[in-house]
Amino acid sequence: MRHPKPHRNPRRASWVPQLLVLEERCLLSYTLTELPFFSAYGLNEAGQVAGVEGTSDGEHAFLWDSGVLTDLGRGRAFAINQATQVVGYSYVPSPFRHAVLWQDGVMTDLGTLGGVVSGAYGINNVGQVVGMAEPPQGSAHAFLWQNGVMTDLGTLDGNGSKANAINDAGQVVGAGTVGPLQHAFFWENGVMTDVGALGDWDNSEATAINNAGHFVGWSTNSDFDGSEFQPFFSDGGPLTAIGPKDSAAFGINDADQVVGYMPGAGPFNIRHHAFLYADGVLTDLNTLIPPDSGFILEEAHGITGLITGIGFDQVLNQFGSFLLTPDQGRASQRLAPRVFQVLASMLEATPIQEISSQSIVTTLGGQAPSATVATPPDDAMPRQVTDAVFASHHQARSPEPWIDGEVESLELGLGPLALRI
Repeated sequence: MRHPKPHRNPRRASWVPQLLVLEERCLLSYTLTELPFFSAYGLNEAGQVAGVEGTSDGEHAFLWDSGVLTDLGRGRAFAINQATQVVGYSYVPSPFRHAVLWQDGVMTDLGTLGGVVSGAYGINNVGQVVGMAEPPQGSAHAFLWQNGVMTDLGTLDGNGSKANAINDAGQVVGAGTVGPLQHAFFWENGVMTDVGALGDWDNSEATAINNAGHFVGWSTNSDFDGSEFQPFFSDGGPLTAIGPKDSAAFGINDADQVVGYMPGAGPFNIRHHAFLYADGVLTDLNTLIPPDSGFILEEAHGITGLITGIGFDQVLNQFGSFLLTPDQGRASQRLAPRVFQVLASMLEATPIQEISSQSIVTTLGGQAPSATVATPPDDAMPRQVTDAVFASHHQARSPEPWIDGEVESLELGLGPLALRI
């Protein structure tokens, strides 16, 4: 990488800093694999995917592994762990829907809490399973199943609850009733905590949790029209919005990367686009796959470093599932904010409080970089300020062709920031 020298701009008596990338430039992109079933939900780090497909006798749970599709029987599969244990629900052998665990060709009925219906929605790498099950009377309750025993996790107000996910520490998230409303909950060591709702919304649900105890979900209102959702993230503190309305979050990994859906536009009434949220930036995943793929990513449900979800094949004119694999050789999963070094020559004491530019937005795919740097002391010339952090991925995608080069520098002169490839 060439590092241009600091220079003076004779047309302007002011700072003329150059921003030099201090680490190798890697563009974020994914390879798309279409999966041969309708809805992909569960994903593990090995790239095995659990999901659902319609058949002649109803919905069947499926496991996809390196191109091999295994029919798990009538029902639905929602989650998978590193040991290839898959959980969901089945109508076999019970005529009612029961939570089940599939492993090595064997299906285990996890039972109920005394009622007739149950369903499993999450499993961790310890083999603990969560979901919801009916007690002898009343609404279904969230449960934890381990070592053959199903335990009632309780509720927020004595009525219904549902557990959606569990991490390896045994922390559980889901949703429970609070009077006429529904609120997300966080459960740990026998205590179920109401985490409220986001902003002005009055309903919420937590959908996924990582091993740090950070969780995501969505909020809505009790009088929503079917599309008014907003995604949230929590690191144990207050819920934080991570996207606009008409969006929801479904998955989070240990790097705090989040996936879900956001507003989008496309043919065939495709109203949503799958998103990736990382380092404070929400990105349409459709901008990170080959533009000629013929596939629209509509919802992302699971993320490790890989991503899975559902979309639409414009060639076959049908919905289907996908698996996204980070492109090899580009360290594509590294989404930490880039660190730049600011080399500046000061012709007059004009402090630079913030570096930003709208003109670079189209070049960088909609994200304008910004950084705050301190005013250098008057006795320093040239002045050097290090570790100015840009909260932007700098994916370098242009409106026309892909720009697939290494970013050499970002230069602030008389006019806007200029991207140099």
